[in-house]
Amino acid sequence: MNLNQTDKLLSAKVIIAFVIPSRIGLWVFALASTQLYQQTVKSKYRGQVGGTQTSLNSMFEFIPFILGMVYSDVDDYWIVMVVSYMSVSIATMMVTFGVFIPHQRKRMKAEYDNIELELEDMTTSSNSNNGIV
Repeated sequence: MNLNQTDKLLSAKVIIAFVIPSRIGLWVFALASTQLYQQTVKSKYRGQVGGTQTSLNSMFEFIPFILGMVYSDVDDYWIVMVVSYMSVSIATMMVTFGVFIPHQRKRMKAEYDNIELELEDMTTSSNSNNGIV
């Protein structure tokens, strides 16, 4: 399949146009996961959790290279692409349902408890004033 010069230029522009937002998204995701990690893991366990996380990240970064070697034919590249897309989707769901939503629930419960305490304090202080403002 021979591509002329404009087709090559167009394909290069398309790749760049999609790689840049994906890199920004990756950076934002890494920043958010680091923040959640720091907020949810107790300080005495952060080293163990961080080491395990780094090991798993390294292993899962290595898998696409292996898949690229196994499916090195250009016609089979769609398999590598689908597996990569599925792994990113699964990781997103795991972070969303395993970390983000429980963290949000815990934060909302703490805010609700804080509001209840404030209401109790207001009720107690108004009762102690015996109606005198």
